[in-house]
Amino acid sequence: MEAMIRIIKKAGEPPVCAAPDQTQSAPIGMLFNIDIVASDPDGRVTAIEAINLPFWATLNITTELPAADAVASISGIPGPEDAGLHVLSIVATDNDGNQAVSPLKIKVDDGGFYAVHQHDYYKMSDKAISDKTMEIRA
Repeated sequence: MEAMIRIIKKAGEPPVCAAPDQTQSAPIGMLFNIDIVASDPDGRVTAIEAINLPFWATLNITTELPAADAVASISGIPGPEDAGLHVLSIVATDNDGNQAVSPLKIKVDDGGFYAVHQHDYYKMSDKAISDKTMEIRA
């Protein structure tokens, strides 16, 4: 049996995707926003994606694509149920089909204190002081 294998190289240089290297902090109940920049030295960025984007977050492409330099942002307000480390992959694709992947880590932290609205009252917890929960009725 004979077989032929053909390797097709993608044209051009891959894009560059820049997400922050350090773990980003997203406090519970507060607006989180971070910008992501992607560029293609020899073409155009045609897509930016976020793999494993948390449910509380949204990817917003702020530059009209395709573009040589593109900006996107990830924003949202995490809730208490979102506490923990979220590891995402930001993927930029260029007009030649080349891709660049940049990891992004977001740590959702309650900082020891949070308030959750439940029906007509707020339920508050201050883990830094005690393990007790108190209710404030409106």
